[in-house]
Amino acid sequence: MTAGDVVMPMNSDGQFDETVPDYAGQYFKDADPKIMEDLKARGRLVAKGTIVHSYPFCERSQSPLMYRAVSTWFI
Repeated sequence: MTAGDVVMPMNSDGQFDETVPDYAGQYFKDADPKIMEDLKARGRLVAKGTIVHSYPFCERSQSPLMYRAVSTWFI
């Protein structure tokens, strides 16, 4: 990997890929509870809570949007 490479461990459907073996195939939001459990089991969970804030949603489907790093060229 070079300095210009972008790490994006999930596919276009929002599922973790094989570079994240513990969560591969899981939708990124569905993996949240398991990720927190794993952090707690390893003694690395500092705090757990709920914060109410605005979140980007698709205007048509009302599903949550994920931000993805993608390589793009514009001409």
